[in-house]
Amino acid sequence: MASITTYGLPPRIEEILATNGEDLPILRQSCKSILECTDRENSNASDVSQVVMRDQALMTKVIKLANSVVYATMTSVTTAFQAVRIVGFDVIRAIAIGAELVEQADERGGNSRELKRLLAQALVSATAAMELEEASRHKNSNLFTSTMLYTLGDLVLAHYVPDVYHRLEVARQTDPTNVSALEKEVLGIPLKGLATIISKEWGLPANIIQVIQATPPPMGKMWGNPQEKLVGIVYSANELGRCWLSPPSPFNQSTMRKLIEKIPQSLALPPQAMKTIILNTFTKAAQFAEAVNIERKFFLPHSQWGKLPPPNPYVGLMTDIAKVTKVLKQRVEKHGLPPLSHEIEASSAASVAPLPRQDLFVWLQEFSLQALGTQDANRILHLGAEGLHKAGQFERVALVLLSPETGMLEPRTGLGAGVKELLPLFRCPLHSQHLLATAFKGYEPRKIDDLKAEVQMGRLSETFLNQWGETTCLIGPLIAKAKPVGVIVADRGITKTPITENDYSTFMMVLAQINMNLTRLATGSHSN
Repeated sequence: MASITTYGLPPRIEEILATNGEDLPILRQSCKSILECTDRENSNASDVSQVVMRDQALMTKVIKLANSVVYATMTSVTTAFQAVRIVGFDVIRAIAIGAELVEQADERGGNSRELKRLLAQALVSATAAMELEEASRHKNSNLFTSTMLYTLGDLVLAHYVPDVYHRLEVARQTDPTNVSALEKEVLGIPLKGLATIISKEWGLPANIIQVIQATPPPMGKMWGNPQEKLVGIVYSANELGRCWLSPPSPFNQSTMRKLIEKIPQSLALPPQAMKTIILNTFTKAAQFAEAVNIERKFFLPHSQWGKLPPPNPYVGLMTDIAKVTKVLKQRVEKHGLPPLSHEIEASSAASVAPLPRQDLFVWLQEFSLQALGTQDANRILHLGAEGLHKAGQFERVALVLLSPETGMLEPRTGLGAGVKELLPLFRCPLHSQHLLATAFKGYEPRKIDDLKAEVQMGRLSETFLNQWGETTCLIGPLIAKAKPVGVIVADRGITKTPITENDYSTFMMVLAQINMNLTRLATGSHSN
């Protein structure tokens, strides 16, 4: 980066730039072309795909990402144009920069492992920002890139001046109040200043640089105008990523508690929504690993979060994250991304013709495209229930939705032998201690091992138990725009087969796809 003008900069920054001038990360022309094209107001998917196709390696990464479970397309994506339309400009821009940084680190023999860890953290943070964006109905075309590059100063220091980086990192964990003073001592300017220098040299859009430079708004106070909301989401998502992927030091534990408590207050979200946001973040973030050639292990929470002494509020969430990412990894490794061998036939929402036995991964691809093709929430709900029953192989599935007029949870769909006749058992008042009502308000899936105990605690009737049976079941809340709209129940009550961990992971993946599409429909969001 010899083209940087160092005149007027603090001595330490001048030294870093002078010493590492040719080795500091510099974007190649292909990456610069992506930045320029995606930043133009009149650019469309055809324009961007033409630029992507000039870089074979980048095109391969983008197509691979478009085929991942993050986007769950029905058929294999094979062209750059298809991939650009699915992935969107913002994510493509961030992936291009991330992949180039990893490639340069490998070529030049720097601290590649540390850079990959920080890039993975940045991508986890960017994914968390997307989840917060969707939940809060905030839209910004540069959110993903802004979040990923928010810690650009860390990326540069860790790779090229590791002694300075580690000194600052230790201070963040042991003496966080002194970090700003230490940055000025060792660099001469705040770390954001270094990030700003690199961002300008790269020619990043001005609004991304503004986010990097901005002072974060206070958490816990409602973030009002769009810019404050953008900066707040970017900052808090980066803090979430940093904490989860680092050991749970006392400072990180304190920060995590604050984030989980304050973010919903600032974005007007129900407190329970954070668990769903975090679970979705890690389910999706792991899919970025192959796109930027970073090992999947870097995209998972630090294991010590699940080993804190009791009471440990994170152990359940850590277990859920481990289950979903493990099953997802196994499915991708075993089955890859096969094209469908049959055409999807148009069918009505009322159709319940048996699906052929198929891998859940392929069903998720089909579901995503069918859901995107409808504006009918009932259609999405029916497709999801059908998927649990046939692709997920749950023997009984009951769909129960809130009726605002009556304040009751009303059964709507029953799949499986004898379920339709038993649906009246699922009708209950929302404001009660009924098992379904508490699950509706709980915002996270639950496995119920003992229905008899639920009867003893007054959450189910004897009539329900006698007619439905004592089988183990799974209950998940259906959520749109961070508000519950119903619950879905699944079990293997016909053969009395136990629910396994893989069953629970399957249930959570299908539930996440249903809720993601319900929210998309409710907010009217669309891809680029």
